[in-house]
Amino acid sequence: MRILTKIIAVSACVLLLEVTASTQAPLETTAAEFRSIPGRFGIKLTEKYSDYKPAVPLQISGKSFYFSIYKWNLPSADFSIGHASGGVDFEARGQTSLLLAGMRGQFIAHLENGTTIISERRVDLDGHPGVELVLQSSTNKTTAQFFAVRDRLYLLTMSLNAGQVGRPQRAIDAFNSFRLLPEQILSEERARFTDKLVPDPLPQEPFVSRPTTDVQDKGLKGSVKRVTSDVEFFVGNDLSGVRGIAAEMEFNEKGYLTREMDYDRAGLTHMVMVYGYKKGQRVARMATRRLGLLEPSKKPSSNDYISPTSDRDVSSFQFEYEYTKDGQLRKKRIFIDATAYNYEGETRDLKNKRVNHYGGNLLDALEEGIYPIIYLLDNNGIPVERRSALQKSGSPFERSEIVEGAITYNYSYEFDMQGNWIKRTSTETKEVNGKWVTAPFNVIYRTIAYF
Repeated sequence: MRILTKIIAVSACVLLLEVTASTQAPLETTAAEFRSIPGRFGIKLTEKYSDYKPAVPLQISGKSFYFSIYKWNLPSADFSIGHASGGVDFEARGQTSLLLAGMRGQFIAHLENGTTIISERRVDLDGHPGVELVLQSSTNKTTAQFFAVRDRLYLLTMSLNAGQVGRPQRAIDAFNSFRLLPEQILSEERARFTDKLVPDPLPQEPFVSRPTTDVQDKGLKGSVKRVTSDVEFFVGNDLSGVRGIAAEMEFNEKGYLTREMDYDRAGLTHMVMVYGYKKGQRVARMATRRLGLLEPSKKPSSNDYISPTSDRDVSSFQFEYEYTKDGQLRKKRIFIDATAYNYEGETRDLKNKRVNHYGGNLLDALEEGIYPIIYLLDNNGIPVERRSALQKSGSPFERSEIVEGAITYNYSYEFDMQGNWIKRTSTETKEVNGKWVTAPFNVIYRTIAYF
């Protein structure tokens, strides 16, 4: 059993007893670079890996991590690369030594009997600290490296059997090619990923005007071209130090949406919605990545954890708008694939409140366990509080009760010269062991481009 395999087997127990190698090694050629965008790394190995596990749980220095692990069984050697995100900047918090010691300790604790450590040394990866071990068992010579890079952990192994150890250079060159991908390459790869997800465009003509524009409906001011939102979460009372893109909105010069995108925590596009017009109606087309799609699969299999990037769900949207006598948006009705789905922004003439209904109507929503969302607004119409509420039968929203176990968020803002908020800090209030506890939650940073 290979060393990394055994660590995972002992730690994951029932989840994974043994990583199975392919019965036939892939043909090894002069490798282009394999790139993992979620892992933010590249290595000169074949694009077709032998096995992949997306979320293997490991306990390291008392912390829980879920490692994504790739394996290659090649003529030159067997390789594995595992990466995990901890959600905080370990280096900024001075935790790298503890985590490296934890990875090393767990690795050594689960070595096969008779395995000896030939050498050990400190290494670095673009200035980030690491540890390297070289080990010898009865069958294999293995090199293992551990790195802590800001919020990420990496675990690399290269294992040579008796027939490979006499000609190691090709394997060593591949192993030493491991690198962190620069931001420019990550951006290019993410853009290619997004291009594969984007649905077919919709006609922009004939244009249909409304009393308010999408810019206004989104609470924005001025000639907004693009809004990019990044998010950073709190860990305790301190910010994590890890900030990533969450969403993006693009508008035309008339103030109407042309495209919206949502991103996962790996920075990969999860949803793309494009807007247009059809038969005099405002319409949209949305493509979402199917659950489990982290990156393109290099090993087609009915048991594979990953779906191809072309594997997506596409839905059609149509919008109807209702305005008050003074031209203010009162209700936005959304049809998904010709089915009425929800009402968004229904005010019911309540002062300083905006209520979002999900699930078609209120009763259907309650039966599904989905509750209205109430936003309390300041005098400028900006949300300062977000609540889940349960409406008693026949009662007005002024008498809504907070759902048992619900969470309330309170917001504070910083604004740009146009009057649009560019930083929103959220606190979270929830019930913990019978008591209501308030704590910092996250910060959303918005970069706004104007025409």
